[in-house]
Amino acid sequence: MIARYRHEGRKFSDEYYKVLNYYSLANYPLNNFTFRKVLFHEGVGGNELLALLKTCLSDGKSLSAIDDKHIQDALGKAKTVREILDSEKTIAEKIQALAECIQISDVKLLQRDLEKAVIDKQRLEAIEHQDEEEAELEEFQVKQMSAVELMTIVGSKGLSADHVIIIGFDNVNMRVTRNAFFVAKTRARRSLHIITALKAGGAAHAHAFLDHLPDGHLEFSKYMKGERKRVAFGDRNQILGIYKNR
Repeated sequence: MIARYRHEGRKFSDEYYKVLNYYSLANYPLNNFTFRKVLFHEGVGGNELLALLKTCLSDGKSLSAIDDKHIQDALGKAKTVREILDSEKTIAEKIQALAECIQISDVKLLQRDLEKAVIDKQRLEAIEHQDEEEAELEEFQVKQMSAVELMTIVGSKGLSADHVIIIGFDNVNMRVTRNAFFVAKTRARRSLHIITALKAGGAAHAHAFLDHLPDGHLEFSKYMKGERKRVAFGDRNQILGIYKNR
């Protein structure tokens, strides 16, 4: 259902956000969440989408790197949409060209919205900033309830918390871009715990993102469930030694 990706309370139509999704994908093809929205607009769902996501997980790639006709078609249309919106055409001419590329259900409604606010990189950044502000408000409301919230890494964008725990930090379960991981770890205001559970889903070692974390701001330790105690390590080399000796 389109409501799954609908921006409630926004002043623009679904047609506007649909075009915005294609434009955003052309600018940020590694954003899997945006890619999934575009695939939805392209009618790719169910078992087809599930197969693509499984390929991403097994190959450790983003959707944009998968060799698939649906993927390439979506990327091609996204680039065409960006070219149309960034051109010097009039709004009426842009809408006509867009309708030849992607399905537009309500041309008049889209024209009204584009006359109100054109879609360009500046507008894209403004909407993303608005998303973050609304997410901050939602986080404030959650904090008032003294709740512990579970969410995906992508879903943490725009939020913050006193204490953040990132789980699944290993070579099997951590399937996000470096930028997405950066967003997740910078949500913490006071403390950040990053957990690697060996053998979880076949995990053999910590994720390669470990190499990009600064030693000066880290404390390394391991916790053995059977012994119920935490053992501190001096640096990352001791942690890496555990993986090598397994």
